[in-house]
Amino acid sequence: MASRSEGRQRWHAIALRQALASKPHKPSASTAAASENAAAFLAARGVSPLSSRRRDHVHTTSATAEPCSDSVVYRVPLSGHQADLGGLQLLHVFESGQEQAPPVLAKFHPYKPHLLVADEGEGHSLTLWGVHRAERVQRITLDNVEQKPDARQMADELAFEMKQQRAAIGGSASCQITGLEVINSLEERSLVLTASRDGCIRVWQDYDGKRGMRPTLLTAWVGFESLLPLTTKSSGSSGLVTNWSDCSSHNLLLVSGDVRVVRLFDLDQEACIRDLSTNADVPVTRLARADDNLLAAGFADGTVKIFDARLPNSPMSVVFKDTGLMEAGDGGRILDLSFAPYQANRRLYAVSSSGHVGAWHLAHAASASPSNVWQPIVTLPNDSDADKPRFHMKSAILQVSLPCTRSHLVAYGMPRKLYVSRLFDGKIIAAYQPVDDILPTCAAFHPYEPLIALGMSDSSVHLLKFRLPSETSGA
Repeated sequence: MASRSEGRQRWHAIALRQALASKPHKPSASTAAASENAAAFLAARGVSPLSSRRRDHVHTTSATAEPCSDSVVYRVPLSGHQADLGGLQLLHVFESGQEQAPPVLAKFHPYKPHLLVADEGEGHSLTLWGVHRAERVQRITLDNVEQKPDARQMADELAFEMKQQRAAIGGSASCQITGLEVINSLEERSLVLTASRDGCIRVWQDYDGKRGMRPTLLTAWVGFESLLPLTTKSSGSSGLVTNWSDCSSHNLLLVSGDVRVVRLFDLDQEACIRDLSTNADVPVTRLARADDNLLAAGFADGTVKIFDARLPNSPMSVVFKDTGLMEAGDGGRILDLSFAPYQANRRLYAVSSSGHVGAWHLAHAASASPSNVWQPIVTLPNDSDADKPRFHMKSAILQVSLPCTRSHLVAYGMPRKLYVSRLFDGKIIAAYQPVDDILPTCAAFHPYEPLIALGMSDSSVHLLKFRLPSETSGA
């Protein structure tokens, strides 16, 4: 698998449709000019669009010198007239079989050739696919796990607690997975966390079947044991929604969904540390977190709210309050929500099921008024799509992990098509159309490899590779 640095270089080249730059030659300490070369090397990194030290510097493309863009497209392009149906190569189709439901969640392991896929069936079904060998490695259900004595006792206690909860406040008995995270991805034996519609959070070890081991339930608990769930007939249920990041000094798990709070769990202490009230009557559909106590929640009505976990636990802990992302009456659900790095002016992006894109940036960090801190970024209209009818997307995923704002991407599923476009100008850089008449149901970017996984309505998963700019026509 690619290193983080190599992966970031690849994504930057793909977004800008440029050839990959040659690897910089590290200065040799054995030469007399070693210190001078090292200084030049660090200076070059400081202005690189991929450098973590960079902020508001001008970077150079192959054609001209251009700064990072301050603009964001108003909505995703609705058709592929800007680009040929290409740029994505089909590597493999993972066939799950007719007995499995269509995928609803997919996630790549950052450093191992693993693709985790959860389907929308009523049972707790998670499939692990091998990316390199293109084969199914493991399927995790509640029936095929290792039944150690302590695990059986924990499962019995969990079942009793869930039964009590449903008797007291109601809730779903479905075990469909609605949240999926890879925990401790830098460790040799990573863990997988699943959150399901029945309100249970489970952590699995030995999920990859290495050394002949069967998946083992390491720990489990009920996410919201005493909170009354929202009535979600009009907006639809979200189940449990989670967010986790290994690239943070705080091992916090964010959990929300069909409740009026965002709950913070400290996984080091295995304890709930606080609840943040959402003051909303609709479910949370997506959660996002920055590296410094800021977190955001997207809702089923298109609203985005930002919280600061350091503020007192009060209804006014919402920093960005009740600002609808969508037009009046649009009613789009937030499909994805993500913070960009600090070097990209601390941006927050959101994309909805109606195709609209929202973006905000941290304008005045030292302001005494929290309501004036986060300002919307001016969005650009898509004139060519102005007269086209509205539509409903079931899947969309953001890739905004690079400091350069020109590298920020969104992938979204249309009927029988997948498009990948840039957020700053709306240009479609890649597209894919399957042969059969099937619909995309979910998608996932690999953080460092030029790969994207696409779940389909026939229960298959298509593994796609971005062709590097040297293999395709220029932008």
